[in-house]
Amino acid sequence: MDARGSGKDSQHGFVLDNRKPRVRYFIANEAGDNNEKEIRIESGKELPKNKWVHIAFSYDAVSGRGVLYVDGQIAGEHQGPARRNLWWDNKTPKYSIAKGAKGAANLVDELRICNVSLPPGQLLQKGKVQVAADRVAGYWNMREAGEKSGTDLYTIRMVFAELDDIKPGQRVFDVEVQGITRLEKLDIVSEAGGLNREIIKTIDDVSLGQDLRLKLKTRGELPPILSGLQVLRKTSK
Repeated sequence: MDARGSGKDSQHGFVLDNRKPRVRYFIANEAGDNNEKEIRIESGKELPKNKWVHIAFSYDAVSGRGVLYVDGQIAGEHQGPARRNLWWDNKTPKYSIAKGAKGAANLVDELRICNVSLPPGQLLQKGKVQVAADRVAGYWNMREAGEKSGTDLYTIRMVFAELDDIKPGQRVFDVEVQGITRLEKLDIVSEAGGLNREIIKTIDDVSLGQDLRLKLKTRGELPPILSGLQVLRKTSK
């Protein structure tokens, strides 16, 4: 997620990208007329492929401390010079979500920017700890009009069975759900231990919009097959 404008090298605010989350941000120089060199914080841990997570970046201009959170836990931090604001001289910056990353925009559910540094409890809005409306500088729902909220989660169950007389390695394929590869190099005969034996693959916490997008991509000699499909609503808030 990019927020950029003018300034040195057209770099403003912060950037969140990659499955290993990192934040790059820019603070004002001592004179306050441009930005300092980029500061980068990296978590070092790869995010799971099959569940939603909360990613947050908080910067305290008074102390100069920047913190990257993953699900409310500190994933990395940087202590910079005190009393330096984030460099953001464009009052109405443009936001680019997953720019240049094929299919990655579907991985972002919503974006909220606050005008103060928040503690972890408020980042996730747990329990009675709420973020006051005057602290929310901007809120964006990244889903298309008419699409359901990401709070509606589903469990997807797929049944596979090989009925043809083939050998392991002849029918190998990937399975994509909502544009994300969830099963790689699935070989039914090999995994089931023979023909006419079913295997069931379960994918939890899938957020659906107006439809389920399921794609089978061949990796072997024969086309993919699917014997059964079940979609179960898991939560609704």
